[in-house]
Amino acid sequence: MRCFTALLLCSLLLPATLCAQDPDHVMELVSTAAVAGGTVEVPILFDNALELSGYYLAVAHEPAELTAIEVLSGQITIELDPGFLVVMLYPDGFTLGVVYMTPWVYLPTGEDWEVHRIVYQVDSETPLGPSPVNYSDDIGNPPLTVSMAIWLTGANLFPTLVDGTVEVVDGMLRGDTNLDGAIDLADPIFLAMWLFVQGDAVPCLDAADGNDDGSVDVGDVVTILAYLFQSSDGVISGSCEVDPTLDTLDCTVPNCP
Repeated sequence: MRCFTALLLCSLLLPATLCAQDPDHVMELVSTAAVAGGTVEVPILFDNALELSGYYLAVAHEPAELTAIEVLSGQITIELDPGFLVVMLYPDGFTLGVVYMTPWVYLPTGEDWEVHRIVYQVDSETPLGPSPVNYSDDIGNPPLTVSMAIWLTGANLFPTLVDGTVEVVDGMLRGDTNLDGAIDLADPIFLAMWLFVQGDAVPCLDAADGNDDGSVDVGDVVTILAYLFQSSDGVISGSCEVDPTLDTLDCTVPNCP
């Protein structure tokens, strides 16, 4: 009802192009993947054809599956340093308001501005599949309509809203080449046997890609050994994770403990 009222007032007071969802101005929640029990960051991207002096948004999620821990500022927001930035967290979502308080500071026109990143905790009992994160006009006290404010004039426009999902997937334990749920000396030996003497097939190539370069070779044996014996700060985290790199490798069997 509040959204309808805002749109009605908009249609009476402002040009029509500023009232409907404007295709030249977009707020996008970027879909991403996570494992149950882990954390994940969902970027918020803006496309804006006009300079902005501020914006308001509210995002809802399923509280039994996700918890919003915090909302981080993206690099562009950090650089511009708005004078007013308030985040309110709720069990089923959050609200965020930003205002650039001085006339010489504003969000310039651009595409794919990463203005914020939402940090979610995924419940350990969340089933595999998509968990929605959606823009909403029903969160907050009072709830307000998602909008952008044009620089200098302060007039509101209503951007096109692109909802997202957190896809809960089976993860992998990078470095666990033999799929026994642990990273130990057996793993580089198992991988070396497969590479050089036709040993048992590696059941999860993604996990065997120890250095995350998109291939499985002797470099991965070295990386796993470095992780075990040299306290290497490489890409092996020692925990169940989603592979952040797009490549042709995949797992035939989930191997997270």
